[in-house]
Amino acid sequence: MRSLSITGMILLFLITTIRINAQTQNNERYENILKDIRSILNNKENIIGKNNLDETYTEEAIKKLESFNDEILNSNDEKIYSLYMYTIFDRAKKEELRESVFKKFPKGNASQELAMSLIIKNTKSSKDIIKSYKQFSRQFNIKKNENIGSSFSIYKRKLILLYFIEGNTKSAYYHINDLIISQPKKRHDYSNLHLSIAKQMNTSNVDKKIILELLDTVIEEVRNDNQEYSINDYVKTYINLAYDTQDYERIVNLFKQFDSTNPNLLNGSLFADKQASAYYHTNQINKAKDILEYILKNHGTDSESEDILKNIYIKENNTDQGFGVYIQNLTAVFDKKAIDSFRGKMIKKTAPDFTLEDLNGQKVSLSDLKGKIVILDFWATWCSPCIQSFPGMQASIEKYKDDDRIKFIFVNTWESDINPQEKVKTFLKNNNYLFNVLFDNSNTPVNAIATSYGVRGIPHKVVIDQNGFIRFESSGSSSNINSIVSEMSAKIELILTEPQPNN
Repeated sequence: MRSLSITGMILLFLITTIRINAQTQNNERYENILKDIRSILNNKENIIGKNNLDETYTEEAIKKLESFNDEILNSNDEKIYSLYMYTIFDRAKKEELRESVFKKFPKGNASQELAMSLIIKNTKSSKDIIKSYKQFSRQFNIKKNENIGSSFSIYKRKLILLYFIEGNTKSAYYHINDLIISQPKKRHDYSNLHLSIAKQMNTSNVDKKIILELLDTVIEEVRNDNQEYSINDYVKTYINLAYDTQDYERIVNLFKQFDSTNPNLLNGSLFADKQASAYYHTNQINKAKDILEYILKNHGTDSESEDILKNIYIKENNTDQGFGVYIQNLTAVFDKKAIDSFRGKMIKKTAPDFTLEDLNGQKVSLSDLKGKIVILDFWATWCSPCIQSFPGMQASIEKYKDDDRIKFIFVNTWESDINPQEKVKTFLKNNNYLFNVLFDNSNTPVNAIATSYGVRGIPHKVVIDQNGFIRFESSGSSSNINSIVSEMSAKIELILTEPQPNN
C-alpha cells in the first residue's frame, strides 16, 4: 500500500509539473504575442494610408498579425483580446470582436466598462447612481468598498459631480477624499483630480463660485508642482472661471500667489490679457497699461485689449483723438513681423469646390462665395486642440464681422456620430460661439471634403482667396488668442493687398 501511495504521489507530482511547464510555456507564448502586438501598434512605420479613413498595415505587419490570429481567438486571456482589438481598423470587424469579448468574458473588464458606461449615461441623481452601483457590484461580485480600478474611479467621479450639481458639497468633498484614500499610489495627483472634477462641473452648469472654491483647496499643491503643463492648465481654468464671474480680485490674488513661486510662468501672453483686465477693473491702471502695451508690441491686438486700452487712453487724455495712431505705433513692429513671416508661406492652388449643409440644413457651395476671402477651419467636437483654438477664432470673427469680404466657415468632420448636428448645436450653445458650421458628413460620402483638401490632422485651416485659390494651409493650434488673431489678420491682409489680375 505504501509503495502504491508513493507511486501515486510521484505520478501526481509529474502530472502537476507537466501542467505547470505547459502553463508556463503557454504564458510565455502569450507574453510574446502581447509584445509583438505592442510593437506593431507603437511603430508608425507599420501603418500606411493617406488619412484615418484608409489606414491599414504594411504587408509584413499583416502577416505577423495573421500568424497568431487563431491563438488569440482561442485564448482565455481578455488582455490579449483587448489589445488585439486596437490593431483592427475595420469598424465592423472591431465591433464583432468586441461582442465576442463580452460573450467570452461576461464578468471581465470590458463587460464592467460597458456596464459602468451605461450607468454613467443613464443616472441623473446621486441616489440613482448609488443604487445602480450596488447592482453593478452584485453583478460582478465586487466586495463592499473594493477598488476595482477605472470603473470605481469613474463611478466616484460621477457621484461627486452629481452631489455638486445637487448642492450637497459636504458629501461631494467626502467622496473626493475617499477617492484619494482609495488610490494611494496616485495621491500625488490629487490636485489634477480636483481640476478634472472642476472641468466637469463647469460643463454641467454648476455655480462657478462653487467650482472656484474647489480649486482653492489645492492651490498650494499646484504652486509647488514641477509640471508646467499642470500649472498652466490649472491657472487657465481658474482665471477663466473667475473672469466669467467678474471676480477680478480673485485673479489679482492668484497672480500674487504664483509670482512668488513661479515668477516666469505668468508673464507670457497666455494669461496676460486676463491679468491686464483684472488690474484695470481693480483700479490698478498703470499695471494694466504696462501689460496691454507689452501685449500689443509683442503679440498683436485683440478687440478686448484694445477696448480697455482705449478707456485708459481717454482717462489720461480726456479724448480719444489720436488713439488710432497710438495703437498703430504699438502694433507696427509686430504686424510687420507677422506679415513678413507669412509672406513666404503663400501658395497658390485651386480649392476643390464643395456643397455642404449648414446647421439649418441649407446647402452652401464654395463657388457661391467667389469674390470673398474664405477661411475654412476643419474640426470635430472631440478634438481638444480644435477647441482650445476657438476663443482665438471667435476673436478673429469679431474683428472682421463688419467686413463683407471675409467669410469664416467651420467644417465639422471626422465625427464618430453619423449625424452630429445636435451635438454640434449643443456645443456651440454651451460655449456661445457664433460659428458658421458646415457638415462634412451630411448627404456626402463621409469626410469627403476633408479628404479632398488633404486633411491629415485637425484642426486644419485653409485660407482661400477671392479667385478660388488656396493661399495658406496649416495644421495644429494654439490657445493664444492674440497669436491666432494676428495670424488670421496677417494672412487676410496679405491677400487683400496682393495685386489682383486684370479681368
